[in-house]
Amino acid sequence: GKKPQIIALSATISNSSELAEWLDCKLVESEWRPVPLSEAVYSNHTITNQDRVESEGNLDKKRETRHRNPAIGLGLDIIEGGAQSLIFTMTRSSAVAAATEAGKFVAEQLKKDELEELAKTSKTILPRETEDQTKLVKKLADAVKNGTAFHHAGLDQRCRTIIETEFKNGNIKLLTATPTLAAGVNLPARRVIISSVFRFGSNGNAPIPILEYKQMCGRAGRPQYDDEGESIIVAKGSPNQYLEHYVDGVPESLESQILGDSSLRIHLLGLIATSSTFSAISEEKINE
Repeated sequence: GKKPQIIALSATISNSSELAEWLDCKLVESEWRPVPLSEAVYSNHTITNQDRVESEGNLDKKRETRHRNPAIGLGLDIIEGGAQSLIFTMTRSSAVAAATEAGKFVAEQLKKDELEELAKTSKTILPRETEDQTKLVKKLADAVKNGTAFHHAGLDQRCRTIIETEFKNGNIKLLTATPTLAAGVNLPARRVIISSVFRFGSNGNAPIPILEYKQMCGRAGRPQYDDEGESIIVAKGSPNQYLEHYVDGVPESLESQILGDSSLRIHLLGLIATSSTFSAISEEKINE
């Protein structure tokens, strides 16, 4: 029979020609984007876009002061205009906390029939057996009642599917998520807010890669609904360094992860162990 055709898609690979040559495949490049993207940085009540133009937006400073989280303020700002927002946080607990806090304000913007529909969705999230209702699922159901939700790997597939469907349908207005969502699920929103570009790891609090930032802001703009998508980094201090490094920056080059001796041995042994034609794997083939 015919060999399968494999197509790999990416919007963030900077060394795509090098990768295509290594994989011996054809490279097709396009600059087309269904919805134009505007990238900006928020700092000290001011939004500075990629052209270094400043604006205050429509942020309610009283509301912002109440929850002390500018990411939520930026998310609520766009919801009041009838759009949806997506807030990326660096930890699961931050995603849960932001969705819970934002719900108090999102619910105020919703109509009675919208709240009734959300109440029905909330019930579908909770399992019938009350003893199986984990604290996390209960928090999710409570958030959904108010038109918000959180999405991360700690939720089971059933909950994630419900949230993804309701967000795509426009019923959930504000979604918080960890960056894993940016790489694996297509959930576009009019405005994407990156609450921080720093993540705590083995080397302490370190900045995230440009590639990861580009993945997140790539979720901004819903085809057929928005004439523009917006992504905003919440910064501490001057916005200029964030604009220069992330907004103007080029994603890091991809590098092979099998170059190390130990990694190569593991993959080679895996190939031999799982091959149905073990006897056909010769020393010459291995050297290739």
